[in-house]
Amino acid sequence: MTHGPGQDAGGDANGHDEPDWPGLAHPRMRDELLDYLDGLSDLDYQQKVWVRREAHPGVKHDELDYAIHFLFDDTGLARAPQASIGAFLFDEAEARAVQDVTRALDAVLDQYGTALTDAAYLAKPEWQHVVDAAQSALQALKQPEIRIDGQPVIVPTNGTLRAILNDPRYLDRLVYTPGTRPPIAHLITFVLDHANRFSLGLHRVKHPAHLWMPVALMRPHGHWQRVHIEYPACATCGWRGPIANPTEPSLYFGVPEERQALARAWALPRTGCPDCGAALGRPAIWAGAAGKPGST
Repeated sequence: MTHGPGQDAGGDANGHDEPDWPGLAHPRMRDELLDYLDGLSDLDYQQKVWVRREAHPGVKHDELDYAIHFLFDDTGLARAPQASIGAFLFDEAEARAVQDVTRALDAVLDQYGTALTDAAYLAKPEWQHVVDAAQSALQALKQPEIRIDGQPVIVPTNGTLRAILNDPRYLDRLVYTPGTRPPIAHLITFVLDHANRFSLGLHRVKHPAHLWMPVALMRPHGHWQRVHIEYPACATCGWRGPIANPTEPSLYFGVPEERQALARAWALPRTGCPDCGAALGRPAIWAGAAGKPGST
């Protein structure tokens, strides 16, 4: 556990202080949720820290009550976890995984009440259901795989993206080859520079089977949207800068319903030039500050 109650929060291993979950409105709450799930998933930690009050690296104090308050009182996760999608959960699958944890806790509290010691709860046979559910939820949230246009897409954390810039291997595939590194490294850098708005997704392709296919992602209207980052010029005022174009056909190669997904992209509201408001020559659902490729 790294940032739970009574713990020391800070930047990541690279000295960055920004949240590590691009595309979410409240990524630090996701970090907090992961910490609580980490504690709920580890019986040894519970006995050591909750029961025996022994020291644990980075933890000043922790107990079961903290996790219960976070899940049931501080957030709406126990009542309506789907409401946290886009805030600090990525999709319905994550909401269901967290809901399994709160239901397992509910079952224990309903049967034994709320006045037992942590040691007494841990001794109940039903407590193993809590641990199992937390382990499953932790695994689902640490390496989020979401479905976009019916296609499974993995969304690496910012820290993972920085590591990929130095080493292209991620899980069982390569994100880039020596020949494709320059454009993909630029895309990764762009996403990191605009982490409050963009994410990078990776999906598998059949050919070549050893590579990931990277794609820039946005969440403009409550759903994930793949986009192509381009740098057009405004014919009216001369502005040139990055835009997010969802209508590039190559974005949808391999999705189950390619034509329907592309049609939905064409129906999205457009944005104009950020300087003069004129219509741009390319479809855009977002336009950023003026700049050339590689300068953002």
